[in-house]
Amino acid sequence: MNEFEVPAPTFEETFEEHFDVVARYAERWGAYQAGEDVAQEVMIRALRANNFDPQQAGPWLNRVARNILIDRHRAAQVRPQEASPQMLECTPCDAANYTEAVHDQLLAEQALAFMSTDQRAAVELVLIQGYSVAEAAEMLSVPLGTVKSRQHYGVKAAQAAFAKLGVEWPG
Repeated sequence: MNEFEVPAPTFEETFEEHFDVVARYAERWGAYQAGEDVAQEVMIRALRANNFDPQQAGPWLNRVARNILIDRHRAAQVRPQEASPQMLECTPCDAANYTEAVHDQLLAEQALAFMSTDQRAAVELVLIQGYSVAEAAEMLSVPLGTVKSRQHYGVKAAQAAFAKLGVEWPG
C-alpha cells in the first residue's frame, strides 16, 4: 500500500456508516416497525458474505435489504396475521369464565330471536351495546318512550319464551 491509497473501510466503519441508512430504507418501504431488524439482518449477511466489498457497500446493502423486504412480504401473504397490540391487550380468562361467556352469548342470541325487529333493535342498542335510551331514540328516529316500551316488551317476550322452553332467565 503506498501513501496515496486510502485504506479500505473496516466492517465496523461500514456498519456505522450504513446501518441507519438501511434501516430508513426499510422503513420507507413499509417495514416501519421492523426497519432496524431488517438492517441487522442485512449487516449479518454482509458479515457472512464472501463477496462483500466495503467500498461498494451502499448499493449491495440496499439490494439485500430490498430482497429481505420482498421475502418478508411474500411470507406474510402465506401465514396467518400476526397479533396486533390491540389483540394482545385482552386479558386471558379461565375456561369456566369463557364457557359462561359463550353460554350468555348464546342465550342473548336466542332471546333476541323471540323479539320483533323493532324490539330487537331497541334491546341491542340499549342493553347489549350500552347506548343510553336517548341515544338509541335518536339512532332509531323514534321518541324516547317508544324505545323504553320496545325494550320492556322485548325483554318480556324473551322471558315468556324462555319460560315455555323451561330455560331459566338469566338475571
